[in-house]
Amino acid sequence: MRDYERGVTAKRHNAALKKLLLHCRQSVPYYSEHLRDFESVECGRISPAQYLQRLPILTKALIRADSARLQSVDLGQRKWSYNTSGGSTGEPVRLIQDAEYTDCSAATSMLFHGLLGCDVGRHLVRLWGSERDILEKTNPGRPGFLIG
Repeated sequence: MRDYERGVTAKRHNAALKKLLLHCRQSVPYYSEHLRDFESVECGRISPAQYLQRLPILTKALIRADSARLQSVDLGQRKWSYNTSGGSTGEPVRLIQDAEYTDCSAATSMLFHGLLGCDVGRHLVRLWGSERDILEKTNPGRPGFLIG
């Protein structure tokens, strides 16, 4: 059995989530105020997952309004780039993604493709599209598939 087939234990999941929340509290100004009491509340009475549910949901409007405070203070020490998301639902929102995100995203894609039987190096066909674009024909001329 491969490691990923065993799954992630609750203990490991909680430890990773706690580490992420602590990083956000220490390094992301927006979350510093929302996570002020994280360690004291978390100690035995509430899990990191339950604490995460208390945080405000990040909407496109919130990201646009508070983008500078949502950036980690150590961003300048990392390799990063901008990406956009959500153009099919209206005005895209601009996001920052660092090299670690890119690596994790690629690894996750490879894992899921492998689970679906499409190993690295094999051809893959992906279909995508917005129901609105299809029904309203708002995106003419742009293909809805990628062969790679």
